[in-house]
Amino acid sequence: MCSSSSVMCSSSSVMCSSSSVMCSSSSVMCSSSSVMGSSSSVMCSSSSVMCSSSSVMCSSSSVMCSSSSVMCSSSSVMCSSSSVMGSSSSVMCSSSSVMGSSSSVMCSSSSVMGSSSSVMCSSSSVMGSSSSVMCSSSSVMCSSSSVMDSSSSVMGSSSSVMDSSPRQ
Repeated sequence: MCSSSSVMCSSSSVMCSSSSVMCSSSSVMCSSSSVMGSSSSVMCSSSSVMCSSSSVMCSSSSVMCSSSSVMCSSSSVMCSSSSVMGSSSSVMCSSSSVMGSSSSVMCSSSSVMGSSSSVMCSSSSVMGSSSSVMCSSSSVMCSSSSVMDSSSSVMGSSSSVMDSSPRQ
């Protein structure tokens, strides 16, 4: 189970990439960092796990700051969700949830290649005004799988979203 970062801020630039997992018959739970602040530049990437028949639980740091630059897990990857290659794996990935104004978010959903896998992916949910969102939905290649892919409130890639309604 991997979910990308949950970010609540204004005028922030967020670049995050979820975990990269290569394994078979494993249960992996990873959640990226949770950041609350204003005018912060955040670059975070979750753990890179290679294993077989293991149970892995990783969560990145929880950061609350304003006017700061935070780099977690020492990587400079621009926002690609989890890439999973294996068999008999259950993967649940949701891209970043952003609430704020004047935020720039670049996210691409997960790319899954495997057999007998259950994949649930939902793209980013964005609530705010004057936000620029670039999202590409998931690319799924597998056999004997159950795939549930719900698209976001954002249409396609390189789209501009104006949404000032409050989060219910």
